[in-house]
Amino acid sequence: MEIKKKIEKNGKELRLEIVGRLETTTTAQLHQEVTELDPSLYKRILVDGRDLEYLSSSGLRETLFLAQKCHNICEFKVINLNENCMEIFHATGFDTIMDVSKAEKDLSTYSGLSFKTLLGTKAETFPDTVIFDQWGEEFTWSELEKYAQIAASDLSALGVGRGSHVAICGANNFNWIITFFAIQKLGGIAVLLNPNLKTTEIILHSHLGDIDYLCYGDGKSFSDTDAFLLLGEGSKIRKLYDIRSSVSFKERISEYDSLKGQFNQTVMADDPAVMIFSSGSTGRPKGVLLSAFNLLNSAYYMNAESMRTTDQDSICLILPLFHIFGLVVGFLTNVVNNARVILPKDMHSGTIMDCVEKKQCTILHSVPTLLLAMLNNKSFTPEKLKTLRCTVIAGASATEAQIRMFQEKMPNDDFFSAYGLSELAPATITRPHDTFEHLTKTVGKAVKNVEVRICDRENGKVLPAGESGEVELRGFNLMVYYYKMDLKDQSFNPEGWLKTGDMGYLDEEGYLHLTGRFKDVIIRGGENIIPSEIASVITEYPDVKDCVVVGAPSEFFGEEVAACLELREGASLNKEDLLQYTGTKLAKFKVPSYIFVYDAFPHLPNGKIDMVNLRKDVALKVSGALIEGGSQK
Repeated sequence: MEIKKKIEKNGKELRLEIVGRLETTTTAQLHQEVTELDPSLYKRILVDGRDLEYLSSSGLRETLFLAQKCHNICEFKVINLNENCMEIFHATGFDTIMDVSKAEKDLSTYSGLSFKTLLGTKAETFPDTVIFDQWGEEFTWSELEKYAQIAASDLSALGVGRGSHVAICGANNFNWIITFFAIQKLGGIAVLLNPNLKTTEIILHSHLGDIDYLCYGDGKSFSDTDAFLLLGEGSKIRKLYDIRSSVSFKERISEYDSLKGQFNQTVMADDPAVMIFSSGSTGRPKGVLLSAFNLLNSAYYMNAESMRTTDQDSICLILPLFHIFGLVVGFLTNVVNNARVILPKDMHSGTIMDCVEKKQCTILHSVPTLLLAMLNNKSFTPEKLKTLRCTVIAGASATEAQIRMFQEKMPNDDFFSAYGLSELAPATITRPHDTFEHLTKTVGKAVKNVEVRICDRENGKVLPAGESGEVELRGFNLMVYYYKMDLKDQSFNPEGWLKTGDMGYLDEEGYLHLTGRFKDVIIRGGENIIPSEIASVITEYPDVKDCVVVGAPSEFFGEEVAACLELREGASLNKEDLLQYTGTKLAKFKVPSYIFVYDAFPHLPNGKIDMVNLRKDVALKVSGALIEGGSQK
């Protein structure tokens, strides 16, 4: 038996963590602690039994002595008892004479589980529980385990093993989920790519993330010819694996018996497991490395503090799984709680509403753009969405008018506002019964075990409540690191604080108010877009001298892409040709919605472009275009 002594809360709290078995042969150490203890030095004394395996009658007696010594001097509690120890306190009546509490599910709940272990545990404990429903076809935990084993065998034959970088690039479907768990079974790293990327963009990501294998699913970029091109010169991808919805693992179920028990190497919860590409201030995508520990505990806390999902819930999953929002809130939060995940046939607003109505879904998380599309659909009626009880809005901000409309047209639904990044998500979320002001003016309070502070961007000084600065975050779910990125470009400091590039302030209640972004990322309908990437493509066009890309205000998307151009001397611009050109180089959501030609950009005295006034001018031009009912394309 071991006692770990910790003094916290500015020396006012003593925590005695008891590890092992507290019985007759081991109580002497606790007795010595009780004898030497001076309770007057503390406001509170805690006996922490999280790692206490067994408690004997002699251990109870020593605990009673300690409680007596603290009586009327300082607060005394016994906390974090497991089921067995709690039963001993209850059976002996000790829980009636001192403050005793059982361990709640917290950071340790999923800390020991890799994704591989999670799947195995679920398949063993809930084999016949239906957890996925794709287009009316149901799948249980047991079936997911078997299909993932078959896919793992395929990937292993291609050469995938521990540490392999295996990309998944496809629209949401059950094969995507099977493949994700198959990669985890082999100890690989699942690199999640947007299926809307062009072939050239995927090749770029193959270098940034050292991708050797690509699992390609449903998406506009994946005809057989397009997939073959990814193996060509300039790409790091060596092998392809088809996971389109036309591929059926169900037809191969007979293979499972011969594969059962294979791939039994240990995969740890803290091993790097997932890479998500995040837009960053360096002008290129950053590979954010995350572990199962990061993601599963994120899913637990997000749920425990706000959504409170149970096995009685079902979610219509419309968030893309390659995004951190979709992966954690849309997917993992639900599967760890055995809530059923419904995958609609497509992302059309009418299809989504029909799915919610037919499947009686209780959860629908979204960016504002998709919610607006549903409510503006000609077939919308409140009756279609009456079963919804919980919606987290994140990925882009919603206006007060939009949230009020959501509440009016979906009166049974509780809405939550959340904030996070690929690097650390979730960070904050509003709580049940928060006010309308909390929901519309803030992005909530910090999730348990996450810290939020506001710092002066220039000198790093921590700012008090009400003062605006850079939002910095620290917590258990902080990413491992940016893959192969120089130390100077890593966004967190040695103390573990992540510099987000976002502007905001904390109010007196601890709610976070976001006021803007230091970084130039454009967020269009939840998609993060790097302006410099688009500008680089446009400046390759023969008639363009210079290009600056900024976010233009949009009631529907939050922001849209606006390209501001200076042309070469004597040149004229065919905007339709330029748009067609950019469409061959960039994903559709990155193609500019507005193109404005300038004789010269506004400049500051130091020669730099005056971005503040340029953005203001773009906003005025966009406003004028909307009033006139036309576009400036």
